[in-house]
Amino acid sequence: MSELDLNTKYLDLGARLGRSGDDLAAWVEDKVRQDMERNDRQIERERKREEIELQKQREREERERQRQLELELKRLELETETKRIELSSKDHADGAGPRQSYATQRPKIPLLNDPSQ
Repeated sequence: MSELDLNTKYLDLGARLGRSGDDLAAWVEDKVRQDMERNDRQIERERKREEIELQKQREREERERQRQLELELKRLELETETKRIELSSKDHADGAGPRQSYATQRPKIPLLNDPSQ
């Protein structure tokens, strides 16, 4: 309710309760102030509740995004492991034995100032 609506409401109520003059004016002013403060507190509570809900929603979305990223990582790890096993199985089937690493495949490069040469 607007302040004007509250004034009208309490003027009517105060008059019916037998208040008049300065007593009525002070009573109405007090009642309107109390209602306005109550409305302000209610608005503030609703704003805080909305803020909290928004924060919770953001946290839920972040957890879901993290979960999706973890699932994608696991999927990629499994896919990589599957490919490695397939390649290893293919090498063994071809009789090539285990795959050699780059370290064992590369040619030996002579070192400068190597006394063994």
